[in-house]
Amino acid sequence: MRKDNATDNLGGIIKSTRIANKLTQKELSAMLDVSTRYLKAIENSGQKPSYKLLKSIVAILDIPAGVMFKEEDQQGGQI
Repeated sequence: MRKDNATDNLGGIIKSTRIANKLTQKELSAMLDVSTRYLKAIENSGQKPSYKLLKSIVAILDIPAGVMFKEEDQQGGQI
């Protein structure tokens, strides 16, 4: 079964952007009002955040929408 690249890479995008913004998991989880354990699961274990939480993550980390779909788009896949 083929996995969706944009979804699979979501945790990696969040993690790398968090690190680039010089935030720890503890700091970001406090800003999002979620447990550090839950944020860790999103970043490393493929846990999918709710739409509301994803919006908060994108806003706090200032992630452009295009970044979420960049890998899929470059491979010529459908968005």
